[in-house]
Amino acid sequence: MIEILKKEKENLLIGVAGHIDVYLATELELSLAQIQKEHKKKNLVLNLSKVKYMSSSALGALVTVHRSLEREERKLILCCLPPSVTKLLQITELMNLFPIFEGEEEAMR
Repeated sequence: MIEILKKEKENLLIGVAGHIDVYLATELELSLAQIQKEHKKKNLVLNLSKVKYMSSSALGALVTVHRSLEREERKLILCCLPPSVTKLLQITELMNLFPIFEGEEEAMR
């Protein structure tokens, strides 16, 4: 479900994949929290291109991680959003909460 794809000076690119429903939302949150602890001083950039489905619980997990990173003056950045995730962010009015980029290169800058 989660894989570290690339490490750079300020950013860590993480690939997220699969069907992230209410049951996997907690696992997503815990995995990202662990990565956050292990890679201090880095922003987390999530490539969501391989996410087939994301529940509102999974989105809640991302909001929790976002707030945790924000307290440390770091960011949770989203990129490569599939249409279903974009629609979920629009419906929940959370498009402006996260920095969102079309591609990995933009997001990693």
